[in-house]
Amino acid sequence: MKLRIEPKAIRIRLTEEEINLFHIENRLSEKIELGTDNHFTYILIAGNYSDIHAQFLSSSLEIQIPFSVLRNWMNSDETGISTRKGGQIDSDKPVIIIEKDLPPRNRKQG
Repeated sequence: MKLRIEPKAIRIRLTEEEINLFHIENRLSEKIELGTDNHFTYILIAGNYSDIHAQFLSSSLEIQIPFSVLRNWMNSDETGISTRKGGQIDSDKPVIIIEKDLPPRNRKQG
C-alpha cells in the first residue's frame, strides 16, 4: 500500500493483491518504524461511515470508507475514488484519493 501526502491531498494506491485482501478483511495497514518506540501507521478501513474521511490518532492516520462506496468501487472499472464531489474541493480539508495500482493491460514484454 503506497501513501503519498501533500498539503492538499492524501493519496493511497493499492496493488491487486491488496485490493483483494481489503475486499475480504475490510482493513489494511502499514507500519513504518522510526526508531525505538517511535512509529507511524496508516490504516485503510471500511465500515458503516457516511463518507470517506481521515483522522489522525496517536501516530496513526486512518482513512475510513463506507461499505457501499467500497463495494461499488470494487465491482467497477473505476481506477479511483475520492472525496471530490462534482469537481468541488473542500478548501479546509485535503482531498482523499484511493486508487487501484494495476499494471498496464497492454504492456509489451521486451
